[in-house]
This record gives sequence, C-alpha cells and structure tokens, in this order.
Amino acid sequence: MASALTHVHVGAGRAPGAVDLPVIKDPFGVPYIPGSSFKGAIKSQIANSKGCVTSKGVIDCRRCKEICCALGPDVSEIEKGASRLVFTDLYPILFPLPSLDEGYVYVTSPLLLQRFEGIVGKEIKHNEGKKSISIGLDIVEIKGTIDPSEVVKLINGSKSVEQVHPFLKGKKAYVLDDSMLIYYLEKGLVRLTRVKLDRYKKTVSTGALWTEEYIPHGTVFTGLVVERKWNNPYCENNEDYISIVKKELGEMLILGGKETVGKGMVKVIW
Repeated sequence: MASALTHVHVGAGRAPGAVDLPVIKDPFGVPYIPGSSFKGAIKSQIANSKGCVTSKGVIDCRRCKEICCALGPDVSEIEKGASRLVFTDLYPILFPLPSLDEGYVYVTSPLLLQRFEGIVGKEIKHNEGKKSISIGLDIVEIKGTIDPSEVVKLINGSKSVEQVHPFLKGKKAYVLDDSMLIYYLEKGLVRLTRVKLDRYKKTVSTGALWTEEYIPHGTVFTGLVVERKWNNPYCENNEDYISIVKKELGEMLILGGKETVGKGMVKVIW
C-alpha cells in the first residue's frame, strides 16, 4: 500500500491534446503506477543512501550485492540476471475528489475493489446508507460505502487510517459504478500549466509553455511485492530480501518526476 503525500507525476511521455505531459493510464483510463517505476524508485533511493552508485551512475554490484540480488543489477554487458523480488503495478483503491457537501470525498468502484480483493484474497462488503453524494457540483448515485480502515487492516493490521494518510481520518469511501468512475477520475486529476521565463526579459521563452498532469495528493494505491526463489549471480544465501528492502527504504519514497518542485512524495505501508 502507498499513499500520495504530494501530487504524483508518473508520466506517459508527451501526448497530443490539451495536456502535454499526462500521467500514465491503463486501457480503461485508470491512472496507475507501473511496477517498473515503483521498483526503480526503490532501487535508486536505497542505492544512493548506501553509496552504491558509481561515478558513471550505475550500481556497483560487487560492493552492494544485496541490492543487485533483491532488485536486479543495472543493465550492462557484464551484469546480468533478474531480481529476486517481483513488483506489480500500483492501482488506486481510494481516490479523493472535491465535494460541495463534504469538502472532499473518497471514491472507489467494483473494478478497483476486485483488483484489491485479488491481492488480499478477501472480499470487502459494501455497506448500505446514502444513495447519492455530491462530487463537485454534481449529485452522483452510489452503490454503497466501504470503511477505509477495513482496507488498511487487510494490508497492515497494526496501522490506523490516519497513519496511512491524514485525509482518511473519519472518512467513508463511496463506491461508484464503474461506468462513472473513469469520468470522475479524469476530473479529479490535477493539471498545472507551467512556463519557462527568459531571465532578462521576464517573459515566457519561445515554445516554453506546457501542461503537466498529476495524480492528486491523498490517493491510496495497493500492489504486491513478492519474493521468489530465484538466484542471480549476486545472491549468495537465502536471506529475507523483502525485509532488507523494507529496512533500508523505510516508509518514505520519492516516486515519478518533478521532485524538485515538491512532487512525488509517497508513504509506503508494507
């Protein structure tokens, strides 16, 4: 489980349309974090903190074998082998949206719940109650509610919802129909138009105006990290490599781009 402490930009590259730098989305239109991006951010953060990065910008596997075993060596002709740990994509399970009545609400859908239930192997029951909610200025019918604390309990029973993200405290999550989810996820993405100024003229440089897209602060993601009994050339024993990664990384991770302008801060709940 991971929660966005700031807006997060995991980009899909440049694209035609109003947004020059959109976030990556699956074929259904759901924004997500690819497993490769999640794994790469973890690998970079641990390697830099342990001083394992050479002057050429690659990991020295001879000195930091546990990183290259658990997370795989950097690509080169002499360093080969897949990682011991397997990372799945991170999908949103709880997504914040503005609400005229409540300030903000969390939403999910049967599609997102089914993905989560496939991870934890248990079903989350919908609770009856309100039949509609306010999202922005719209009144939207809902299929029920779920308790975010149940989601947190299935991932890590020792954590409270406010430890995952303060936004969750005292909140219910409303279940939207899948056909409505994509529309409101699209409306909930943050879009920021940025410019580059000519330092002397104090005007916008030619061609230096673009729009970026972000998954909003407060979004909660879930995914899997799985250990397999696979040895590459840097695996010397049967250590618990998931524990090694957890210990070295902790709970804070910088994920995606735009980190120098305060984006991409994510809290990881193992």
